[in-house]
Amino acid sequence: MKDRIKKNETQTVPVIIGPTASGKTALAVRIAQKFDAEIISCDSRQIYKYMDIGTAKPSRGQLEAVKHHLIDIITPDRSFSYADFAAYAAEKIKEITERKKMPLIVGGTGFYLDGLVNGISQIPEMDPALTLKMRDELELKETSFLMSELMKLDMDSAARIKFNDRQRLVRAIIVSRLSGAPFSSYKDVREKNNDYNYLIFGLTKTRQLLYNNINLRVDEMFENGLVEEVAFLLKKGYSKLAPGMKSIGYQECIEYLNGSLTSSEAADMIKQNTRNYAKRQLTYFKRFSFEKWFEKDDASINDSGVYESIIADISKNI
Repeated sequence: MKDRIKKNETQTVPVIIGPTASGKTALAVRIAQKFDAEIISCDSRQIYKYMDIGTAKPSRGQLEAVKHHLIDIITPDRSFSYADFAAYAAEKIKEITERKKMPLIVGGTGFYLDGLVNGISQIPEMDPALTLKMRDELELKETSFLMSELMKLDMDSAARIKFNDRQRLVRAIIVSRLSGAPFSSYKDVREKNNDYNYLIFGLTKTRQLLYNNINLRVDEMFENGLVEEVAFLLKKGYSKLAPGMKSIGYQECIEYLNGSLTSSEAADMIKQNTRNYAKRQLTYFKRFSFEKWFEKDDASINDSGVYESIIADISKNI
């Protein structure tokens, strides 16, 4: 018999987050079935219709086994911000809990979860792709360079931010550069919703195992028709500049279809870009407070152990 959610003053909302190819989907479906829960997808690419293979959406069987939300909700030519996600997800959580069921948030888009859990900043949202690219570049720089660069862009912030607070220095530079206005001109204030207790579980694999899974997944995507999926989207009129089409896997396949890359080169580039993305995901996740963090390997930490541990913790908190 499936466990049903119990009434509590502060609703507990379990979250399973991890990098791409870490095994979140299969684990989440098992947990959702245990508690008769409904899954809210926290994935910035699975929101797009027609983009199934390259975004590694749950299989038809998984979608039929457990009700999923925030999958296939917009077309690839539309943007969807972290503020949009926070609003949509909050509404779904409310709707699910009012039906006396458990919402289970699952995905790998850290900035989506950040907006939901910690609130939306009044700072305008920057282009995610440009933000990630710029952050990768700045994080390789010496702290003295970051402070010097911020002084050129925003003296007020440079005077206020501590020299060793690299994360805030990088953020101030990115916002100042991409918005065209000094970081100090914005109020970096968040209104946190305390109606829910987010019980966050992190899931990853050892580095080599994760990279091997990524490589195998990309090979499977090609075998399952990724190139044909991209060609279909282009035929429908979605250009390479459409927000959804900027995703890893789609850009490289467009280059292959244009003749700029061979099939092998496109596949290798997708693997490399996905591995780099996984590293960025893991860096971003450090800002969350985890109930537990699992790094799976082939022996000591396996799927069954992770499942049983998460089930026990959820049961204690609902």
